[in-house]
Amino acid sequence: MMSAGAMFLVFLGRPSSSATGPTDQGHSLRLFGAMFKNSWCDLVDEGFLIQDAGGWARRVELHQQQQISDTNSWQYVQSKFLKMMLHALEETLDKIQLPRQMGKKPLLTAADLGCSCGHNTLVIADVIVHYMTKLCGTGRDRNTIIAVDPEFCFYFSDLPSNDFNTLFHLLPNSDDSTGVAGGRSYFAAAVPGSFHGRLFPERSINVFTSTFSLQWLSQVPEEVVDKRSVAYNKGKVFVHDASVATGEAYQRQFQSDMARFLRCRATELKHGGVVFLICLGRQSSADPTNQGCVQLLYGVMFEESWSDLVKEGMVDDGSKMDSFNVPVYAATLEEFRETIDANGSFQVNRLELVMGIPPVVNNPKDRRAVGLTVANYLRSLLGPLVDANVGRALADELFIRVQRHAEVRTEGLLDEMHFPHIGGQGESSYLKNSQAQSQNLQMMMHALEETLEKVHLHPRGPGKLLLTAADLGCSCGRNTLIIADAIVQHITKLCHTYRGKDGDNDDVDPEFFFYFSDLPNNDFNTLFHLLPQHAAAADDGNGRRYFAAAVPGSFHDRLFPERSINVFTSTFCLHWLSQVPKEVADKLSPAYNKGKVFVHSASEETGVAYRRQFQSDMARFLRCRAKEMKPGGAMFLVFLGRPSSSTGPTDQGHSLRLFGAMFEDSWRDLIGEGIVDAERMDSFNVPSYAATLEEFREVVDDDGSFVVNRLELVMGGRVAVDGDSDDRRAVGRRVANNQRSVFGPLVEAHIGKALADELFVRVQSRAEACAEEIVDEMRVHMHIVCSLSLA
Repeated sequence: MMSAGAMFLVFLGRPSSSATGPTDQGHSLRLFGAMFKNSWCDLVDEGFLIQDAGGWARRVELHQQQQISDTNSWQYVQSKFLKMMLHALEETLDKIQLPRQMGKKPLLTAADLGCSCGHNTLVIADVIVHYMTKLCGTGRDRNTIIAVDPEFCFYFSDLPSNDFNTLFHLLPNSDDSTGVAGGRSYFAAAVPGSFHGRLFPERSINVFTSTFSLQWLSQVPEEVVDKRSVAYNKGKVFVHDASVATGEAYQRQFQSDMARFLRCRATELKHGGVVFLICLGRQSSADPTNQGCVQLLYGVMFEESWSDLVKEGMVDDGSKMDSFNVPVYAATLEEFRETIDANGSFQVNRLELVMGIPPVVNNPKDRRAVGLTVANYLRSLLGPLVDANVGRALADELFIRVQRHAEVRTEGLLDEMHFPHIGGQGESSYLKNSQAQSQNLQMMMHALEETLEKVHLHPRGPGKLLLTAADLGCSCGRNTLIIADAIVQHITKLCHTYRGKDGDNDDVDPEFFFYFSDLPNNDFNTLFHLLPQHAAAADDGNGRRYFAAAVPGSFHDRLFPERSINVFTSTFCLHWLSQVPKEVADKLSPAYNKGKVFVHSASEETGVAYRRQFQSDMARFLRCRAKEMKPGGAMFLVFLGRPSSSTGPTDQGHSLRLFGAMFEDSWRDLIGEGIVDAERMDSFNVPSYAATLEEFREVVDDDGSFVVNRLELVMGGRVAVDGDSDDRRAVGRRVANNQRSVFGPLVEAHIGKALADELFVRVQSRAEACAEEIVDEMRVHMHIVCSLSLA
């Protein structure tokens, strides 16, 4: 039988009508302490752990693992429970104070903290956007009716180890990019970081949500892993059924973490904003070590499995187990309320305890299916932590034993179960092949700083000045971080200079929000691992001086709300077209690029088609940026160019022609060897175009939204060669890796990875054969450098 019944404890309040002190910002808060008769792990697909014990100290971050199993039941559980709670979310949204701006398109912002990488966070985003749009259209009084739909920016936030790449692939296309209603009606960005620290600028978010996450503590309580402490949790890994002292230590850690969470959100929430939370809870009558019958049952099975490994001699005498603790705590409503009241910034609208959806097993009569489901639940949540503590091989053994214990307890578990139905850092990665771009950036820093001096820094009102910047086509290497640091440092210096001239002695630095934007298939996971720790969280006060977010999408489309960005940069990207010109791939067109893959040395008709595509794409790029840029904003662009003296669009420069010829000859090698047919090559074209200054200037002038501050053609830096540049093999390997980092994804999508491997082996061989010429030509790539200001 499936467990039935539900328990609700509801508190419904309204925002305070009068401020109780300087911290009372009129925020609304809705909390759900969800007490489940099924396993605590059913509700967790995100969170983070800090383990510090037994001589090792490391941060282990939990995120949703992609699992290949008979059923993805724990996602199903969460999805079903979220649907139960949507009415409560909508009720929370009713508490938002809408902007009173008649006829003006308002911007509303929301963030899901601990979003993980599944569909549930997208459900939350859609509900918030659709419901708030409806509220803006109807209004609660005639002063809040807004004639136009608001714009939304939704932030998906989780730890840097979260699989944001997978999440971005789940995002629907936006209405704006597709031109068809029914897609995603909000701008999206990912924010890496812990919700126990600051994630956003002051007063920047209207709605916060966090579902199935806040039961995870920031760390295992220190005294729990201290052998000298009375709270030392010897022989156990959970707080369930532990000592009173252990329970109190977990309780204190929860209260400390929740206090930090609330302080951060109170600073980041806009006036009149709201917070909606769902997390694991327990009954008020239970003490901290009584986390529920099923939580205890699952904990016992897990601990017994550890003991099995000890008895079988697979791990030591138990010290591995003693040094391992799970930092999760299910609080009571009273514990929640106490922390909220102590904070003083929020008014509770509702606080209740509800019954959750049981976990899922496909075949209740199959003991093995029951055991496998339980083991998969636990591994999806605790696997990374266990792997870090004992290694992958022993972790495999541990969860095999969890499955066996669950099979033995099948009858007891069935009452609690419902019956339905893992970047690019390799040798050829961009991360390892962006040295030339880095050198070029250093050469062009003066031009970037000159562009920043064109930004109008408006007088600061109450609170800190917020400045926003975005790097379009950021990729996943360190160059984009160099750009971010340069912008933040130079504008901070400018702010100090202007304040000195105005006689303003206020030394408060502005806040910065930096957006890293690229296509959804960019390896944002790798980029987030490169991000330094935020200065606010660093022990020495050093570190990143900006809030960071990733924005998936094409820079040929809208990416940000109107008038939201002060500074745009795009380096080494705008020569990439949105697509191969259609006529170039059309066998019936005179522009058909038969036997070639580049525009270099192609027919005149092919060159004209590429030029038209560049002009069309650049016009779209400028239209989008003109809408998104704040008045007084500026834009810095660097991309491949060619001299005005070139004979036409198909003359892309000697260096580009040389590298293009090697690439095309390598394709012909595959054809000659019978590995691929000629049709494969004829149907493949690289959508890249190096424009002249005149071609670019023509598009800027036609758009009319920008003033050109600087426009020049500069010589690029050489591609770095590891070791001796006289070593032909080193030169060939560098060229092949460099080309694969650029063209690899296109080639693999067209002919598959195995054939791509063969192609780039031949690129390396050809590069080795002409190593001397290549070394001379590695330094002659031309780049257009441009500085634009909003007219």
